[in-house]
Amino acid sequence: MYPNTGTGQTQTAPLNLQLGVQTACLIDKPIDSLTVSYTSFQPNAVTASVPVLVRCNANTPWTAGLQGPAAPTAPPVTSLNSQSLLGLTYSLQVTPASGTGLGNINNGQQTVTIGLNLPGGQGGRCATGSCTASATHTLVITY
Repeated sequence: MYPNTGTGQTQTAPLNLQLGVQTACLIDKPIDSLTVSYTSFQPNAVTASVPVLVRCNANTPWTAGLQGPAAPTAPPVTSLNSQSLLGLTYSLQVTPASGTGLGNINNGQQTVTIGLNLPGGQGGRCATGSCTASATHTLVITY
């Protein structure tokens, strides 16, 4: 204990502080769905994309990849080709495939984009006037 003499003097005492930080990367919010419309045999491809905000500690290297519904435990890849839904073949790509964490710069946010390409000229499968279907793909951030 450091006594106060009551004569207007200031007493100081050292304080040792140790902080630990665990490396982390976070996907900032739930990923919005990619929803597209396609008319059988339309000549033009349909493209769409959805941005995803990733936040990582400063200087933390990371990679981004996708897993498809047919192989949810397969190693993530940057392109999922030959995916199929309602008889329509499509592909998904993630860009960029890698980066380095920014820490507090720009609030640490980096944009990763998931892009869809559905080529034109496909018939698809639908026995009624209009059909819908969905498939879950997984974005994997490894750090």
